[in-house]
Amino acid sequence: MSIDKDLGALLNERSAGSGRRLRWAAAATLIAVGVLLVYFAFFDGDSGSTLPPQTAVVTRGQLVSTLDTSGTVAAASSGDVPFTSAGEVASIAVSTGQTVEAGQLLATLSNSDALRDLETAQIQLAVAQLRLEDLQTPSAEAVANSEGSLASAQVQFDSAEGSLATAVAGPAASTIAAAEQQTANARAQFASAQAALESLLNPSTADLESAAQAVANAEVQLSAAERSLETLLTPPDPEDFARADQAVFSAQAQFSQAEDALRRLVDGPTAQELTASDASVAQAESSFASAEAGLRAAEANVDTAWANLLGAQDAYCDVSSLVTVCAGSDVPLSSGDIAALTDSIARPNNQSSTVVSRTTTLIQSNASYLSALDGAAGALDSLGVAQASLASTLAARESLLQPTAADLSQAEATFAASEASLNAARAERAGLDEPVSAAQLREAELGVTAGAAALAAAVDRQATLADPSALAIEQAGQNLTAAQLNLDAVELSELWTRSGPNADSIAEADLSLASARASLTAAEARLDQSLNGDDLATTLQQYEVRLAELSLAAVIERVDGLVLVAPRAGIVGAINVATGDTVAAGQVGFVVADPDAVEIALTVSETDFQSIEAGQLGLAQFDALDDAQFVIRVVSISSVPDVAQGVVTYPAVAELVPTAELAVLGPQIAALVQNAGDGALFAGLPPAGGAGGFGAPGGDGGGGRGAGGFGGLELPDGVTIQDVAAAIEAGGPLPDGVELPEGVEQTIRDRIAAGGAGRAPGGGGADGVQAPLADRPSPVVGMTASVTLLLNVTGDVLLIPSTAVRTEDGAQFVLVPSESGEDERVSVTPGASQDGQTIILSGLSEGDVVLTGGFTATTAAPATTTQTPTQPGGGFGGGFGPRGGGGGGNG
Repeated sequence: MSIDKDLGALLNERSAGSGRRLRWAAAATLIAVGVLLVYFAFFDGDSGSTLPPQTAVVTRGQLVSTLDTSGTVAAASSGDVPFTSAGEVASIAVSTGQTVEAGQLLATLSNSDALRDLETAQIQLAVAQLRLEDLQTPSAEAVANSEGSLASAQVQFDSAEGSLATAVAGPAASTIAAAEQQTANARAQFASAQAALESLLNPSTADLESAAQAVANAEVQLSAAERSLETLLTPPDPEDFARADQAVFSAQAQFSQAEDALRRLVDGPTAQELTASDASVAQAESSFASAEAGLRAAEANVDTAWANLLGAQDAYCDVSSLVTVCAGSDVPLSSGDIAALTDSIARPNNQSSTVVSRTTTLIQSNASYLSALDGAAGALDSLGVAQASLASTLAARESLLQPTAADLSQAEATFAASEASLNAARAERAGLDEPVSAAQLREAELGVTAGAAALAAAVDRQATLADPSALAIEQAGQNLTAAQLNLDAVELSELWTRSGPNADSIAEADLSLASARASLTAAEARLDQSLNGDDLATTLQQYEVRLAELSLAAVIERVDGLVLVAPRAGIVGAINVATGDTVAAGQVGFVVADPDAVEIALTVSETDFQSIEAGQLGLAQFDALDDAQFVIRVVSISSVPDVAQGVVTYPAVAELVPTAELAVLGPQIAALVQNAGDGALFAGLPPAGGAGGFGAPGGDGGGGRGAGGFGGLELPDGVTIQDVAAAIEAGGPLPDGVELPEGVEQTIRDRIAAGGAGRAPGGGGADGVQAPLADRPSPVVGMTASVTLLLNVTGDVLLIPSTAVRTEDGAQFVLVPSESGEDERVSVTPGASQDGQTIILSGLSEGDVVLTGGFTATTAAPATTTQTPTQPGGGFGGGFGPRGGGGGGNG
C-alpha cells in the first residue's frame, strides 16, 4: 500500500451529513464486549427467563474529537497587477499564458502631463532652495534697516526716561510751550481734516492733477521695472546702456529727494504736510469711534441672543423628556445635542407639533447666539485694529510736529538707502557686461510686482478723487471726528501740563517708559535676526523646501509607474488592456498568479465556531484528484459571520501542510486514523496493530516490548524495531542485548524488501513520506474538498460504557460481579461522556470488569462470557509513528 493511498483512504465512505462527530477510541486496547449467553430455566409449576447482564472491561484509551466540513481551493494571494500611474498604454511586453519572473516588464505607459509635472516640481524645488539661501544670508540693506530701528528705539527710550523725570519734577517752561504747540498742531490737524473732507466733496483741479500725475509716475515706475526685467532676460544693447544711464539719473533724483526730506525734517513741516497729517488723525479717530459703537452693538446682540436661548431652552424643557439639554450648563448646545434634537424631529409622527416647534426654536436660538458671539469677536478685532491705527496716526502727527532723534535717524537712514540705490544703479550700469545671476532676476521680478501694485493704488486714488465713493466720504468724516477728538485730548493734556505734576501723569510716563523699553528690546531682537537670520522664517522656508522635495518624489513615483513590471513570478493569466487604451491609477491591467500558492476556504457553522482555532490539523479529500487526500492546517478563522438566508457561517482558511512536515505530524494524523474504529471513515489504512513497517515500541506504534508481529521478539529499553531493521539492512551488528528468534530476521528482511524500514508502506520517515507524494498533482483554484479536522485528543484515560454507570440518591456507582454471585457495588467518579462511553476519574482500575446492563437473577447467577480485547501491537502504517515507522503486527 502506498502512502498516497493511505492518505487517500482517510476520507472514504464519509457520512453524508456535515457537522461535529465525536468518537471515542482506545489507544492501546479495544473495549472488550461480553457475549450474552441466553438460556432458559424451567422449574416445577413455574418457569421464567432472565436476560443476563453484559460485562465490560475497564480500558485505558483516548478521546478523539473531529469535525466534518467542506471547503473550496482559492488563491493564497491576489494575482491582480494594477497600474500605479495613469496614462496611455504604449506597449505590452507579455502574452496570456506566458511564464514571467519577478521584475519582468509587462507594459509601458505614455503620459506627457506626468513629464511636465516632473519638470515643474524640479523648478519649484530649485526656487524654494534659492529662497532658503536668501533667508540664510541676510542682505546689507536689511541689516542697515535693523540698525536704524534700534537707534530709533534707543532714542525713544531715552525720551521716555526724560519724560518720566519731567513728570516727577513738574513741567518746565519748555514743556508748557510744547503743550501749547501740540494744541496748535491739533487745531491744524482738525483744519486739515475739514479740508480733506471738503476736497472729497469738492475736489480741486490741483488735487485731480496731482492724482493723475501719481498715476503717470506709477506707470513710469512699472514700465521701468518691466524694462529692467526684460534687460536681464535679453543681452544688453546700446539702448540698455542708455536706460542704465537714465536709472542712474533717477536714482540721483531720489537721492536728492531724500536729502531734501532730511533737510525739511530739520527745518520743520510745511502747512500742506500739517493739513494732511491732521486729516489722517481725524480719519483714524472716526474709525475708532465707529469701531467702539460696533462693539457695543455686537455685545447687545449677544445679550439678546443669550436671553432668547435661555427662553427657548425653558420652553423646550417644559414639553420634552430629553433632559440632557435642560440643565443650565447645557447651553450653548454641543454638536451632539444638536444632532440628537434634529434626529428627534426628523420623525414628526413621534412628536407633537408643540415639541417639534419648540425643538426647532431651541436649535435656531442656539445658532443665533453662536452667530452673535462670532459677531462680537469680529467687532472686538475691528476695535483693536482701529485703536492701533489711531495710535499710529497720532504718533506720526507727533513725529511731524516735534521730530525726535529717532525721526532724524529714520530720515538719515532713508538718505543712506537712497544713496545705496544710487550706488546700485551705478553698479548696474557698470555691470551690464556681467552675466545675470538668479538673485538679480528674482529682484527684477519683485520690482515688476511692486510696480504693478503701486499703479493699481494710484489708479484707485485717482478714481476716488474723480468720483468719491460713499465709503471714502464716510472715512473722511471719521477722520474729521478723530481730529476733533484729538484736539480735545490735546487741549486737556495742555491743562494737565499747566496744573503741575500729578499721579496720573507720572503713571502715564511710567507706562511710556515701559513701552519704550519693550520697543528697544524688540529692535535689538530684530537686529539679531538680521545678523544671524530669522529662525522662524528660515524654518518655514525649510518646510517649503521639504514639501517641494516630497512633491518631486511623488511625481517621480508617477513617472516610474509608467513602467509596469511583474511583482512576482508566475503565469500571466489575463491581460485586461490593449495598446492605445487609457488607464487610471489602480486599474488592474494584468493577472499574474502563482499556481502553487493556494489555500482552502472553509465554511464553519455557528455551532462549531468555538471549536475551531488556528493550528488544528485535518485531512482534505478532492474528488477532482481521484479522491486524493492532503494534510491541512487551519490558518485563521474570522469572528465576523456571513449570513445568507438566515444561516450563519464563519469563514476560515486552511493551508496545505508541506510534505516535509508530514513525518513529524504522525501522532496527530494517527489520531485521525484511530478515530475510525469501524474502519469505514478511513477504509484502506491498516488499523491499530496492522501489518506494515516498523513502529516505535509500546503505544507509540510498535509492538510493545514484545515487538508485536515479530515472533515474540524481546527488545531492551531504548531499542526500537527500527534500530534492529536499520542494523540488518546495513549488514552491521545488532544493537546490544538484542537476540533474534528463528525466522524473525527473515521477516524483517522481507519487509525491508517490500518497502524499506521507515520508507515503504508500514515505514515512513521524512523521505518515506515525501517520495510517493512529491509527484502527485496538487489541487488548483476552484476545486472542492471534503475536510475532516482534528479538534482535540484526550489521552490516557479510563473508559467504560456509559450504561455501566448508575445513580441512586445522588450517588454514582457501578456493579462489579463477584465469585459469590452477588453483584458488588463500587462508588465511582465519572468524567465526560460521549457516544456511549464515559471517562472514569476514580473508583476503578484498568482491567476491572463491570456490569453494563440487565440485572442479577434472584434464583441463580447466570453464566456470562466476557470477550477481552487483544492489545494492539505495532503502530500505524504509512509513516505516522513518532519515529517515522508504521505499525507492526500484533504483539
